[in-house]
Amino acid sequence: PILGIFFMGDFILTWDTDSEVHIFHKTTCECYSTLSLEQPTFSVAAILHPFTYLNKILVGSHSGQLQLWNVKTIKRSVFFGF
Repeated sequence: PILGIFFMGDFILTWDTDSEVHIFHKTTCECYSTLSLEQPTFSVAAILHPFTYLNKILVGSHSGQLQLWNVKTIKRSVFFGF
């Protein structure tokens, strides 16, 4: 099931109970890509788009960890964790 939805520019992002972030094109509603966060303990709590970061989203977990992702290249830039 979908736990949350976030709108960013030309994209609609959703996240689910499997901690996958699905990225859809806003105009076509086609799935552009899926981010698999690969952390067994990483449960997505929130997503935000830092204003000055082009094509980036910050994904926060319930445990306090953060991941910065580029939604165009589908690459994780930074992992903030403990």
